[in-house]
Amino acid sequence: MNVVIHEDSLVVGRYAFTDVGYHYDVIDGEYDIRFNLMGANEGQEWTGLLMSRCFYDGFRKLVRSEPEYLHMYKGINCKVLEQLLKDFIIQSK
Repeated sequence: MNVVIHEDSLVVGRYAFTDVGYHYDVIDGEYDIRFNLMGANEGQEWTGLLMSRCFYDGFRKLVRSEPEYLHMYKGINCKVLEQLLKDFIIQSK
């Protein structure tokens, strides 16, 4: 698993998570993790993504579309990615 925590971003494989923080969802009455995501390829930039939606709708598809880099994501699942983002939030405060 290729994970690096920088001062302003969490890098997982070929993707950087920036502006990571908690977002209060008034409908659910719970906090979710929201962030911006930037990919290694031009045009791969998303803002204001929610953790669960990003992983299930997008991140896995992005990773699977690059089979030559799959070794960089071994062991990454929703739970692991969420914990990495939480660790990043704590470290960046």
